[in-house]
Amino acid sequence: MKNVKENQIGYNKTFRKNKWFFSFGAVGHDMVYSLVVSYLLTYIQFGFRLSVQQYFIISLFIGVLGRIWDAITDPIMGLIIQKCHFKLGKYRPWIFIGAILTGMLTVFLFNTNLEGWSFVAYIIVMNLLWETAYTINDISYWALLPSLSSETKDRNLVSTLTLFFAGVGGGLIQGLITIFQTGNILESYSILSVVSAVAIIFTQGLTAFLVKERPTVDISSRTTVNFKTMIKTIFSNKQLLYSALAMGLYVIGNGLFVSLLYNIYYIEIGYNGDIVIVLVGFAIFSTLCQFIFPSLSKVMTRNKILTLAVICSVIGYSLFLLLGWVNFLPFNLFTVSISGLFIYSGNSLIYLISVIQITNCVEYNEYITGERDEAIISTVRPFVVKFSTAIKYGLTSLILIISGVFTLSQNISMIEVQKSYFNKISDYKSMSKFEIQQYYLSKIKEYSIELSSIDDEEMFDQRIKEIDLLLVEDDILSNYKLEAEYIITCSKMYLIENNKNIGQIIDVDIDKLEPTKNYSLSIIGSHINENGDKIRYNIGNVCFKDVSTLKERISLRVLSTVFPIICLIGNWVVQVKFYIIDEKYYDRIIKELKNRNNLNLVDESKEGN
Repeated sequence: MKNVKENQIGYNKTFRKNKWFFSFGAVGHDMVYSLVVSYLLTYIQFGFRLSVQQYFIISLFIGVLGRIWDAITDPIMGLIIQKCHFKLGKYRPWIFIGAILTGMLTVFLFNTNLEGWSFVAYIIVMNLLWETAYTINDISYWALLPSLSSETKDRNLVSTLTLFFAGVGGGLIQGLITIFQTGNILESYSILSVVSAVAIIFTQGLTAFLVKERPTVDISSRTTVNFKTMIKTIFSNKQLLYSALAMGLYVIGNGLFVSLLYNIYYIEIGYNGDIVIVLVGFAIFSTLCQFIFPSLSKVMTRNKILTLAVICSVIGYSLFLLLGWVNFLPFNLFTVSISGLFIYSGNSLIYLISVIQITNCVEYNEYITGERDEAIISTVRPFVVKFSTAIKYGLTSLILIISGVFTLSQNISMIEVQKSYFNKISDYKSMSKFEIQQYYLSKIKEYSIELSSIDDEEMFDQRIKEIDLLLVEDDILSNYKLEAEYIITCSKMYLIENNKNIGQIIDVDIDKLEPTKNYSLSIIGSHINENGDKIRYNIGNVCFKDVSTLKERISLRVLSTVFPIICLIGNWVVQVKFYIIDEKYYDRIIKELKNRNNLNLVDESKEGN
């Protein structure tokens, strides 16, 4: 009795330490994941000048084939972990190795000056390397979770804390991107990639070196683990397959909404960072819902919580679909926030339940086969997430291309790229930085005035072609990839002199600029119009929101809401109708496994005597 009490005290002390250092590791883990998985294609879409073919190739390799590659390497990594044992533990060495490699490759992904097909090749290769590095960290990190505890209460607690810190990490990146990317997209992502890299190495380092793996009693007769064994383990566990299907449906539906949200917001409200208000509200309510889950689980079964969560999300998606089409439901920050609160509150609970359901399949597998196979079973969650993300990416890219939104967004990428080019201009040959900037501005103004004066459409198109040839042949301007089609839009950018807005390029006297002052360009600013009124002006709105069509608006809105509703209903059907490991069933499993382990210990004791 004394030994049992001492063991329980030791377990409690270790678990208290483990739960914090394990869950806190999710901050950097999900900062990097959110940056790359949620925003890499946004960074590419709005930050680089690409043809539809180039964007399609990138979407195919990164969004679809890259995710499939990632999904394939997940179970392979699980097999490697299952076969390898280190002094530091079974999982922790891989956690730290994966964190270092992932951090380095994250920086490489968001820091390149390549363009065109060279950029396409670079980003595809770097992304595949990143996927492999992240798999090393991700699989080992989540495989460590089941080994921390088999107690239902403790597992719910550590799962809740982990998803809370994951939400903190993802929310930090989401908020920072939203605030800083508009009008400063290339520089912002470059800085955030470094911040995220430091975060994953630091927080996952704490997990790797300070979490203590809980030893488990090995009642297995298995001496070898191979690929055939791994496949058999996964496909012989029907509950694991059901929970995986449910998780996949959730990821596809929720991911599609998140992927299209920025495009919808930019078209409906404008190209600005105000969406951060909405996203912060989403993050807060998601976190609150996750924190109340342990309390909810005391008075409600997981299936009842799941039902309420799905209803909540469906209400949110339905409301979002209706915004802006009727007078009493305008599309603005307030109404988007209200619909988002329903969506994110419900989705956070659905995801948390899905994670717990998959994790519980470790004990179920031991119950039905006598083998825990933690590392193998834990690969299923990231495998499903990444495979489902591939489907989500494919759908997102097709929607953006077919609807014409991608082509429209290239208007924004042009001004973002030109702003970045101008701000990085340096001395070239015999010309100083100031002389090149002055020449750049004077040509934009000159060509813009000329094009604005042409009323005949045929003559306008002809002159566009002629100016494009002049830009290519220009020894200075050819370095900055200017396109005549966007000259007029570029001329409306604001010129900043020593951090002070001095007006739009088209209105500034370029000859009066002074070489002793610092100049840069801005997309957002204000100026005084002919009537003396101060006008807030956003070049991004002029070339995106103001020229969008009804077809683009409707297609984005319908596909971002109706499809997720279908996916969530599918998630509910699978988990409620087919998944059988509810709370009572799980408690019976744990009781039976403890009895088996005790018998095993008794047998070993007899053999020793």
